[in-house]
Amino acid sequence: MVLKKQKCPCCNKEISFSKIFSAKNDLEYYCDDCHNVSYIKMDKKIYNLVIALIALCVIIVFVFSFVIRMLFLGAIIIILLFLGFYLLVPNFLKLSCGSEKQKRQFK
Repeated sequence: MVLKKQKCPCCNKEISFSKIFSAKNDLEYYCDDCHNVSYIKMDKKIYNLVIALIALCVIIVFVFSFVIRMLFLGAIIIILLFLGFYLLVPNFLKLSCGSEKQKRQFK
């Protein structure tokens, strides 16, 4: 998976990772350059990533609980998996330039 920089759909200026990371919770991004609001939607590919993460966690819990009996190491691996997932989420966001009609429907 290639990590790509997001661009504002209204003015095509690149958005920094930290700005898109903080905007994902608000479901909208305000561009400082063009002063337009872009709405954030989640890419459907993230569901495949979530299913893979759940499957990996189940396997790790099984292996580290019943086979190896090293719960602490298993917990650290699961925490690292979730941290990696959390950092990958902004790459699955899609920005769309909003119109007045969309703004009314969105709120």
